[in-house]
Amino acid sequence: MYDIFNLTDYLFGKNTTTTLPFLKKKNIKNENGKLDDGSTWTRDSYMSDDGTYYISYYTRNMPADKKLKDSSSIEEKIVNIKNELRNAIEAEDWDTAAKFRDKLKDLEKNYEKIKNLLEAKRKAIDNMEFEEVKKIVSEIKKYE
Repeated sequence: MYDIFNLTDYLFGKNTTTTLPFLKKKNIKNENGKLDDGSTWTRDSYMSDDGTYYISYYTRNMPADKKLKDSSSIEEKIVNIKNELRNAIEAEDWDTAAKFRDKLKDLEKNYEKIKNLLEAKRKAIDNMEFEEVKKIVSEIKKYE
């Protein structure tokens, strides 16, 4: 992972920290902690020599077994629901089986809409349009 100074050198050319005085390292402050979900966070802060600029950035690391899954695979969801439906039928839990059957029908009926929304979500994330991502996610939830 780049620190902010290597990144600015990459973006703006070598020795940016000498040509942009607000990016000189001073008063580096590092903080870290752990969240309830098992993830850890780190905050790195930098201040300009004259104190006019203060830059902080955060990173969050999830344990490998708790990585957030991108719900981009509608096919995977359909397979999972079919498995749950099969398990409910084998257990003769007819109410649960009916719920999974209905959920499966809805997903299959809205397959193309959901797939298009997931693609739009991916593009919005790539373009860092996070307000748009929020709208798309709420729209996806209507179909799931």
